[in-house]
This record gives sequence, C-alpha cells and structure tokens, in this order.
Amino acid sequence: MSYQVVRVQKMTAGSVSGIQIHDRREKEISHTNPDIEFNRSHLNYDLHPIKGCELDDYLLSISSNPNLDIKKLDDEEYFEWKLEITNEIQNREKDDENYSFMDEYYTWENSNQPSFRTLVNERIGELDLKKAVRKDAVVMAQVLVTSDTAYFDNLQHSDAIENARIDRDWSEDYQDSAREFFENSYNFLCDRYGKENVISATVHMDERTPHMHFNFVPVTPDGRLSAKDVLTKSSLTEQQDKFHEQVGKKWGLDRGEPKEKGKRRKHLETAEYKSAMSEVNNLHLEASRMRQNVSELQNRGITLEKQLEADRGDLRAIQGEKTALQNEVSEVKRELNTANALLSHAHAKGNRLMGENWKDEIAKASAERDKSVLYNLFEKFVQLPIIKPLWEKFLRENTQQRARSNPNFDRRGR
Repeated sequence: MSYQVVRVQKMTAGSVSGIQIHDRREKEISHTNPDIEFNRSHLNYDLHPIKGCELDDYLLSISSNPNLDIKKLDDEEYFEWKLEITNEIQNREKDDENYSFMDEYYTWENSNQPSFRTLVNERIGELDLKKAVRKDAVVMAQVLVTSDTAYFDNLQHSDAIENARIDRDWSEDYQDSAREFFENSYNFLCDRYGKENVISATVHMDERTPHMHFNFVPVTPDGRLSAKDVLTKSSLTEQQDKFHEQVGKKWGLDRGEPKEKGKRRKHLETAEYKSAMSEVNNLHLEASRMRQNVSELQNRGITLEKQLEADRGDLRAIQGEKTALQNEVSEVKRELNTANALLSHAHAKGNRLMGENWKDEIAKASAERDKSVLYNLFEKFVQLPIIKPLWEKFLRENTQQRARSNPNFDRRGR
C-alpha cells in the first residue's frame, strides 16, 4: 500500500531565490540533487498561472496583432484567432526543421515570468501590515506533495483512476494520470491557503518520483503575514486528515500514522528522505517481481494440471481398450473350450454309436461322394466366430483375383 506524502517547509527571504532555481530548473546541473534528469525537464509544468505569462500571452506576442485585447473576443472570434495562430505555427514547423514551438515558448516563459522574490514581495505589499517585515520572518512556505515511485508507475493501471475521475475525458497516458492527481492536490491547497497567496505549483517529472512543490505566502484570514499562526501543529495534522479525505483516499493512498501525543517525530533531511524512499521503491519492485513469479508458477501449474488431466484421459482410453481386448480374448477362449468340449463329446458319441472305426466310415462316405455330411460340418466350421472373418476375407480376395484374370467372370460365381 502506498502512502500520501504532504510535507511543509518554511522559508525566509534569503532562501526564496534558491527554491526558485530548483523549482524552475534554472541551472543545468545540481550538486545537491543527483536524481534530476535534465534531459526530461521539458516535461515539468506549473499548475499555477502567472499573470502575463500564460500560453495565450505568448501566442498574442507572436501574432500579427500583439495589441489585440483577446478578453473582448466572443467564443467564435477567440476560436478563429486561436486557429489562425495554430495554423501559422504548424506551417512554420513544417518549413523550418530547427523551429520548435514548445522550446520557443519555454524560453519566452522563463524570460518573462517574474521571480519568486518579486511575487512574494508583491503579495506582501498588498497586505495592510502595521509593522515592517523582519529579515528572519517566514515569507514563503512550500508543501511537497508526492508518494512512492511504484504508486506513480502503477497509477495508470489502478482502479483508483476510475474512482478519482472528474468531468473531462480521461487519458491512459502516464503524464495525464499524474497531472490529474496533482491538479486535485493543487485545488485542495488553493482552497486551504487562498489562491491569491499562491506563488507557484511546479510539478517535477524529471526525477525518479513525480512530485509537486506548492509555494505560497502564509497569510492569515485577517490579512497578517504569520507562518506561526497559519502553520500550527494542529493545522498541519488537520491538513493530513483533510487531504486524505478529499484527495488521498479517492486516489488509493493511505494516510500515515498520526503522531502519538508527547512524542517528537524526527523529519528526515532531503537526502535521508530520498534514500528511505529509494529503499521503499526497491521493496515495491521486489514485491512486484515476486508477484510476477507467483503468477508464472500458477500459470505453469495450471498448464501441468491440464496436461496431467489429458494424460489421465489417454490412460483411461488405453485401459478401456485393454479391457475390451481382454474380454475378447476371454470370449475366444470360452468358444474354443466349448468347441473342444463339443468335439470330445462328438468323438466319444461317435465311438459309442459307430464303433472305433467311425472315422473310416466318414472317409468311405467321402470316397463314395457323399458330400452332404462334409458340407454340413464345413458350414458349422466356417461359422465359428474365429473362422468366419477369415473365411469371408478369403472369399473376397479369391473373387477379386478371378475377376482380374478373367474379364468375363461373373461375380456371382458363374
């Protein structure tokens, strides 16, 4: 079972720029995070729109009329404007193999979006604060939302997807599956901390485990800058519960065990956390391999059982044939014994009736052409079950041979 990970970190003004460098991947190398695969950083995205840096703003900047107020367009006019620019982009990509719309857009976005420090200062400037902000004050907080690697690997095949679907077409694509989860998480955190206080919501897809960095200015409901009042121990515990109720549960995630009263829970450093998660992921992979081995063994067992059943069927058939042959042999033996008994009885009766030389009398009768007795004996002989098939086969072969040697031969024996 996978668990939800919702961790909160507080930042002073001096650490905001470092968070920006990491979240926006402004450096192409990281000495503190070896898990980053910069060749996949183009898959990262920010769920929080920055005013003036959205896609429509870029499309407007490269259009033939950059001063057009697209907010005044109705739906049909907006669609025609978007379609025209899209066609121009597609034609340019066909004509220029070195041109990439997405690369151009990301470059424009990075050069035009304001820094985290600027956004933080602008939000604090909108507050009616009675005192100046202290240099060591917490001006930004970050919520890390993620789970383990195995969860995201299996996300697109999980029943949790159907339980968490919203009112839009669902894609089986891995990135869309993860994006749906992070969108739900982003909406939950916006409702909790106020969308007007959000600085960014960057999703990193270029590390081993997808995750979201949700940055916001900790502002109280009455308009004060106070991480101490916004991020209390009780509120963070409640956040875990509420997140699980509204997001984690429908995405098939478990909530971690609540901390026992009177006990301090040590939070792991980033490196320690990643090492622990790596062990968890390895355990998930090992469990997956074991389940695969069990499945293969079960399938193999089913195949062997089917083969064994087939062999049993063949054995039963052979045993049936053996029994039938044994019965046939027994029947032949009984007929032979009966014939021998009849012959012995006839021999004895012949001796009593005709004398010891009755065989000579038969020979004499044969010599005198008295064929009727012999014919009757022969008819009885060829009707014996053992002799009859052989006699019929002999007749057929004899008839065929005579027919081949004499074309005028009548098959009825004439």
